[in-house]
Amino acid sequence: MFITDVIHHIKCSDDPLGWTFLSGGAGVGKTMTIDLLYQYIVKTLKTKTGIDKDQLFVLKVAPSGTAAYLLKGNTIHSALRILPSRQLS
Repeated sequence: MFITDVIHHIKCSDDPLGWTFLSGGAGVGKTMTIDLLYQYIVKTLKTKTGIDKDQLFVLKVAPSGTAAYLLKGNTIHSALRILPSRQLS
């Protein structure tokens, strides 16, 4: 359902996809799903008229360093430049 919803939005809407969240346990295929969607999104957007190919930007982020590494992306915190909070004593 996740993949079809994203593909439907890309095919039928000119609005940005915006924030999309995918979760699940270890080994269920999240990384593979994101990689396939990333390839589809980039390929599709590059063929749409009216899109500046030099301005095309798709950010892949994950909550942990391991997940970000597997995605060849960034952690959410580093991508959005969120500093670690300091606990005051």
